[in-house]
Amino acid sequence: MGHSKDDRTRYSISLLSSNDGNVGLPNGHGYDTFMTVSQAFQVGSLGVQRVGAFAYIGRAPTYYSTQGGGATLVDGFGQKSFYRVGLLGQWYFKKLDFSTMWTHASDSAFLATATPANADLPVGARAPVWDAA
Repeated sequence: MGHSKDDRTRYSISLLSSNDGNVGLPNGHGYDTFMTVSQAFQVGSLGVQRVGAFAYIGRAPTYYSTQGGGATLVDGFGQKSFYRVGLLGQWYFKKLDFSTMWTHASDSAFLATATPANADLPVGARAPVWDAA
């Protein structure tokens, strides 16, 4: 993470493990990535405005193995992709400020239906895609 000398440009990138760094959690054998960047600019007497973009992309397991046939989850398999991308803005008008955000997202049909990747998808299953604001 960091910023420009005048703090107008900011950026960060994070790599996230699927076991959250904790001992004893099942290993999903994957890493997710979160990235963000923003740029501020002066708009006359209104002040500094900021716009930015972000992305969260990754893969998640669709099923887990168990240890010795028991109930303890050990390893995650059948990873399928997902993503979230978006734009954001921070707008200042004298003493008022507004935050705006738009997000576009998609998940694998396997993740959306909680179907293991080593099984057939339910009839008519599709990968969901949605927008939010």
